Amino acid sequence: MRKRTIALAALVGALGALVLVGALLGSSRGGVAPTATTTVDISGFQFVPRDITINVGDTVTWTNSDSVIHTATSTSGPASFDTGNIPSGQSRSVTFTVAGSYTYFCEIHPGMTGTVTVTTAIPEFPGTMAFLAAVLGTFALVGYAANRRRKGAS
Repeated sequence: MRKRTIALAALVGALGALVLVGALLGSSRGGVAPTATTTVDISGFQFVPRDITINVGDTVTWTNSDSVIHTATSTSGPASFDTGNIPSGQSRSVTFTVAGSYTYFCEIHPGMTGTVTVTTAIPEFPGTMAFLAAVLGTFALVGYAANRRRKGAS
């Protein structure tokens, strides 16, 4: 009778784990954080806002509200970008796929500078989880983040 109880407890625990995994994998977005677009206005020979923080995969759109041509061109960062000339009243966009800090300026007006800080988004798992049964014991819920390394790991 004891072996049958232990086997039943193990089966119930395994089913609970499957329900948890199914809830995480079956989320409407598949565990991927949504992307966003941030707008930087070019006005009065300034980038407004000057410094922004976005997530990997997000897009920045520069809109030129001045009467002269501007650019948004990277000067440092993990990858380079250049919007090219942005005529008055027009916009150019860049999607950032690598985390890090990017400094940029206007090639035509070098005094105009800004920073884009790109962070790794934490995935969202909307929805509910249900455990079919509780098994006595102590358990740890472990999270996983793709492309993350522990400190000191190579």
